[in-house]
Amino acid sequence: MKQGEYIEVDGHLLIHRYGSLHFTHPVYEVHAIHIRRLEIPAAGVIENYQG
Repeated sequence: MKQGEYIEVDGHLLIHRYGSLHFTHPVYEVHAIHIRRLEIPAAGVIENYQG
């Protein structure tokens, strides 16, 4: 898969906060059970929406 492709993931999202290590942002971890590539959506997609 290439960057920018659309995928669907079945699994679990874990969010870790490591304040003791002085991380300013949480660490995200995905435990994927199944990943599949999706077709490009027919409707337009707005990237970097600031709304």
